[in-house]
Amino acid sequence: MGIAILGIVIGFATDHFTLAYRIMLVLFLVFSGWGTFYYVKNHERQYLDDYRRYNRSYDNITREDDLLR
Repeated sequence: MGIAILGIVIGFATDHFTLAYRIMLVLFLVFSGWGTFYYVKNHERQYLDDYRRYNRSYDNITREDDLLR
């Protein structure tokens, strides 16, 4: 990360704007991909938690019905 920021500063200081903008684009793509990955991972975890919670409550209902018979 530090090397990328240093490359951006050096690119702008030495009038290599294309290099600096390319480094900024790469950093943006990396952070966007990283955020999307964790968003999907969190969404999957929430779905599985809800699924387990539903099945646990369904199992409790069926066990109670079996005990009453």
